[in-house]
Amino acid sequence: MFQSLALILQGELATMGHPRAALLGFGVALSTYNILSTVQAAMRSTFGVEKVETEVSGYYIADEVRSTSVGMSIAVDSVVWEKFQTMPSVALAKELLRYAIYIRLPRFKRHPRGPKKPVPKRTKYINTPHVSTAQLLAEEKRRKSP
Repeated sequence: MFQSLALILQGELATMGHPRAALLGFGVALSTYNILSTVQAAMRSTFGVEKVETEVSGYYIADEVRSTSVGMSIAVDSVVWEKFQTMPSVALAKELLRYAIYIRLPRFKRHPRGPKKPVPKRTKYINTPHVSTAQLLAEEKRRKSP
């Protein structure tokens, strides 16, 4: 969970030096992680655990929530959201599952990193640990001069 908070949600902010600000930021990050895990649970229930775990990126889900929530807060009146605040958890879960069937999984496709390329071996100056740039430039200058 903490790795997801740090990597996906960018939960660690350098400007939060005051303990109460850091505690507030941590609380917001935990709430956000709770939302993210709830969305992922609805997706797993709809599309299958293996498919969501292997193909869906948590980063793209968090990015979608971050970018869409601003527009929704402008376009949708707060009265519409009031029913969700008092809705029992079982009814809310059924509602989330009903919405989950409309998710387009390719929009959240994970892009796994390919295998690392091996570091090329040094072919010149193998027995010397360090080569001075000034020496290389001087050597090149001597070689080019007539």
